Amino acid sequence: MTQQSPYRAPDTHVEDVPESADRRFRWVAVMIGAAVDLGATTVTGIVLVVVLSIGSQYGSVQQMLAALVAIGRSS
Repeated sequence: MTQQSPYRAPDTHVEDVPESADRRFRWVAVMIGAAVDLGATTVTGIVLVVVLSIGSQYGSVQQMLAALVAIGRSS
């Protein structure tokens, strides 16, 4: 039994079918991406403002973390 050389093309016909690529511009995807970006940026900004406002009431990071832990335990 002979083996086919790995450096030759296969004996059977291989059909190269082009991929069907839909290359239209998708406005819905752009709008969803913009809405997700705007929402994530807004939520992140609110969280940062809350953390910074809590942090400005305390003299050190350790005091702020102790207060946050106390708030978490009381919930």
